[in-house]
Amino acid sequence: MANALLVGENSVRLDAARLLLSTLGHSVFDAEGGGSQVLDLIDSIGMDIAFVDVSTDNVDGLEMIKALSTVHPDLGVVAIVDESGDSGSRVWDAVRSGALHVVPVPFGIRDLSFAISKALAQAPVKGRRKTA
Repeated sequence: MANALLVGENSVRLDAARLLLSTLGHSVFDAEGGGSQVLDLIDSIGMDIAFVDVSTDNVDGLEMIKALSTVHPDLGVVAIVDESGDSGSRVWDAVRSGALHVVPVPFGIRDLSFAISKALAQAPVKGRRKTA
């Protein structure tokens, strides 16, 4: 199973993701402090995947995706995008920023399971691909 990092400030959304990811058997960690805490957790624990809410207020989710994709190219980065409003451009922005997969809100256990398998399969690891 994977070590999954949740990045964002929507507590309801992140609580739902935490519950579903735990149900799937993954270890789930939160990075509520933003930038430096995210990088510290990845370095100290060894994350496999990061779910980044791109609609956060205090932390720009798209900038976080760019940073994670650049600093940790072997990390499977998944964007969580709220489908209300102009979600089409947010999905495109998330992918351009480096997200390997996008999970729409509202999401269910199948959405997260699929995202994990796709992102881990696409994230390079020392010349090979991870599998979920």
